[in-house]
Amino acid sequence: MSHTETRNPLDPKRGRAAASLGWLASAAFLFVVTGSGLAEARGQQVLRWKFQSGDVLKYTTEQSTVMTVKIMGRERKQKRAISTTYSWSTKALGENGDADITQKIERLTMKIEAPPYLPMEFDSNSPNNSVPEPFEPVVKQLKAAVGAEFSFQMKPTGEIYDIKIAEATLKKLREGLEQGDRDTFSEQALKDQVSQTSPPPFPKDPVEPGKTWSAAPNRVPTPTGTLVLDRSFTFQGPDSKNPNLMFITMNGRVTLEPAPNLTAKIRAQEGKGSVSFDAQAGRLVSSKGTQKTEMVIADDGQERDEITETNSTMTLVP
Repeated sequence: MSHTETRNPLDPKRGRAAASLGWLASAAFLFVVTGSGLAEARGQQVLRWKFQSGDVLKYTTEQSTVMTVKIMGRERKQKRAISTTYSWSTKALGENGDADITQKIERLTMKIEAPPYLPMEFDSNSPNNSVPEPFEPVVKQLKAAVGAEFSFQMKPTGEIYDIKIAEATLKKLREGLEQGDRDTFSEQALKDQVSQTSPPPFPKDPVEPGKTWSAAPNRVPTPTGTLVLDRSFTFQGPDSKNPNLMFITMNGRVTLEPAPNLTAKIRAQEGKGSVSFDAQAGRLVSSKGTQKTEMVIADDGQERDEITETNSTMTLVP
C-alpha cells in the first residue's frame, strides 16, 4: 500500500480514537448557545443560563457529512449521518448559581455510505444488526459510547469547569477502541474536547440586537491535520413571530495546520448557524449549523481536492 493510500480520507477505519472523543463532545455542545433572557431597558438582554435542581432536559443532535475527494480525474464520495440522544440532569445548584450537571448518552444511530463497501446502518436500540466490512471498529466504538456519562460545573454565564469523566465511561471507551488506538486515548484529551466544544461564555454586560462576541477557537484533529475553528456570535433579539424566542446567529471560519509531510490550503469555505431558545423557560428549543470547506492537498507529489459539507441540528425532545 502506498503512502498516499494510507492517508485515504474516505477510509472508514481512519481516525477511530479521535472519533470516539468527538462523538462525546459534539453530542453535548454542537452549535449550542442557550440561556435565559432577563429583559432590560431599550431592548437590551442579559443572557444567562438558568437551571433548577432536579431539571432533566433531553436533546437530539443530528449531523450529516458529505465528503468528496477528486484525485487524478476520479471522484469518490462518502456520506455519514449520526444522531445522538442524550440527557442533561441538574444535580445541584451552588449559592453563586453554578449548576452541577451530568450528561448521559442514551441512544446513537449512524448511517454510512462509502462505496465500494456495502452501506452500514447502526441503531443502539437494535444493536444486533449485521455490520458489513470494514465497519466493525466503528460500531464497537458506538456501542461503547452509549450510556457514557460525564459531569461538569457551569457558571450562569455559560463557562464550564471541573469536568469529571466517570471511571466506568473511561473503561468502556478504552475497551471500545482497537488496541493500537488505545495509546492515543486519555482522560485529559477527552476533557479538552469537552471544554473546547462547550458553548462560549455569554457577555457579562447586557446585549442588544447587533452585539457580537467571539468564542475560544476549537481545535479538531484529523488525518489531514488540525482544523482550527473560530466562531463569532451575534444577538439578533426576539423572534418576530414569537417574542419568547431569542435568536442568535453564528459565523465560523476554519484554518488548517497540515499534518507532517503534507501541503494543504483551504481554497473556499462558509460556516454559519443559528439558535432559538425560549427566554421565559430558559432552555434551548432548536439550533442548526452548516460548514462547507474546500481544500487542496498535496501528498507525496500527488494533489487532490477535498470538499466537506456538514449540516448539524439540535432539538429539544418534549
